[in-house]
Amino acid sequence: MHLRENHIEELLTMIDTWEPDVFGSLTWGRVLERFEKKFGKAPTERTLRNQSRLKARFNQRKKQLQSGDHPVIRKPSSLRRAAEKVQQLEARVDALEKENARLLHRLIVWQKNATDHGMTKRQLERPLHITKDTERNLREHEG
Repeated sequence: MHLRENHIEELLTMIDTWEPDVFGSLTWGRVLERFEKKFGKAPTERTLRNQSRLKARFNQRKKQLQSGDHPVIRKPSSLRRAAEKVQQLEARVDALEKENARLLHRLIVWQKNATDHGMTKRQLERPLHITKDTERNLREHEG
């Protein structure tokens, strides 16, 4: 099965909202079972693991669940408050999605320019050696 963007978004939502009390511990197999129930078929586990966004979110959520470091969800006191909260969160998600798209576009431009000027993938992915000067420069250029 070929994953489309809407499939990836659905899988990300499933992972983000995974509740062990309801679905059992978070595993690729269980995620695929839920996906198959919704879409009638599912990709392979290997396909999911090859999607960097899915793999990163899965690992992040798994660590969150294992450490017990997930937020306690408080129920709103009224439907009006719940609707306001949903509206706020939707606006925040929209803003973050636009910022993410802008940054992704910028990254693609930088990557293209870097490869056009002879930089290799290995050079681009080399870890930074962080010094006090580097930290200061990063802080100065934020914002």
